[in-house]
Amino acid sequence: MEKPASNIVPFAAGADAREEQPRQTAASTFYDELRNDILMGFLEPGARLVVDHLRARYGVGISPIRDALNRLSTEGIVKREDLKGFRVMELTEQELAEIIETQVWLNDIALRKSMERGDQAWEERVVVAFYRMRKHRRSQSETRYVVNPEREALHRDFHLSLLSACGSRWMIRYCAQLEDLFGRYRRFVMRSDYPGSAPGNVHKNLMDATLERDVEKAVRLLIEHVQNMGENARMHLGRSC
Repeated sequence: MEKPASNIVPFAAGADAREEQPRQTAASTFYDELRNDILMGFLEPGARLVVDHLRARYGVGISPIRDALNRLSTEGIVKREDLKGFRVMELTEQELAEIIETQVWLNDIALRKSMERGDQAWEERVVVAFYRMRKHRRSQSETRYVVNPEREALHRDFHLSLLSACGSRWMIRYCAQLEDLFGRYRRFVMRSDYPGSAPGNVHKNLMDATLERDVEKAVRLLIEHVQNMGENARMHLGRSC
């Protein structure tokens, strides 16, 4: 997939990349860029990650490449194969089911805690995140799906803003990692089904229920949103086999 030009800061695992960027080394910058390219689909599922090709593409040395590949393999984004090197992790129905189930568990807990503990500043973060996301189109093309990395980052920010007052950095970190892994499947659906997979008013309704402190409605909407996207991805995976 062709990589569109963008000034968006790549996703950083378990952290806010915008805050981390000034302190990054060349190795961690490469790790973030490679991770982002895999999550966005610029490197296809199952693609071999050959060290010489990565050196030419990203202009980095062997040591940062090996470090990044090892880190990404522990995150389930890259697969290490004995005597064969590394590949981008495939998209599978089994992994999707595990991601959805775990995401539902953690999002349920985190959103309830966030709504219980969230103050006015948290509410403002949710509103700002929603309107920033809404200003950007899902696709950079009107006729087919071309991933918009800036919109994807803002979509991630909105979902994590809902959970950000839960009081647990570990919970937010795990939810962020699951959001990133699930994002690969969402973008797979959009490439196959654009523009038919538009979410409609799901995010607006979710924000409204959250700000109204209607806990049961907000949790139900969030879980249904995740499960519906998961079921859509499962059907598309089945068709592609």
